[in-house]
Amino acid sequence: MFLMAMILLAQFNSFYAVALILSSVVLSTIGVFLGLLITNSPFIITQSGVGIVALAGIVVNNNIVLLDRFFLFRNKSISTYDAILRTGVERLRPVFLTTATTVLGLVPMALQIGVDFFDRSIELGAPALRFWQTFGHRHRLGTHLRDSPNPNRHPSSIDGST
Repeated sequence: MFLMAMILLAQFNSFYAVALILSSVVLSTIGVFLGLLITNSPFIITQSGVGIVALAGIVVNNNIVLLDRFFLFRNKSISTYDAILRTGVERLRPVFLTTATTVLGLVPMALQIGVDFFDRSIELGAPALRFWQTFGHRHRLGTHLRDSPNPNRHPSSIDGST
């Protein structure tokens, strides 16, 4: 985070811009953790961690694009209000497009769809995606065992015998 701050400071020459960009990374990470809490999902380094790093990259990129254009308009002696409006008009479409392409790029992984370019086939539950699927099964199994009073007892037995 410190290295990012130094690079951004060299680019913008403004502590305000650096603080704004880095605070958005912190706020987006807090949003991820709130989402995990609300959905009662576990934090798994290989999934949640990769997602947080990807989200931080998207957020930093979008903020750099917007702030760069905003400061360009401010240097042309345009009022702050007009600079914000013109920045939104000019740069919001590219920001939405990069976000949409990222989301669409992750949809096949979320739906466990694999494309094999060598065999020219599309398969569901591809071997490369089974790695991510095992974590979901493990979580569901852990939740099931935690909620049952006696995991050794068969659910159909009433008196506790198997």
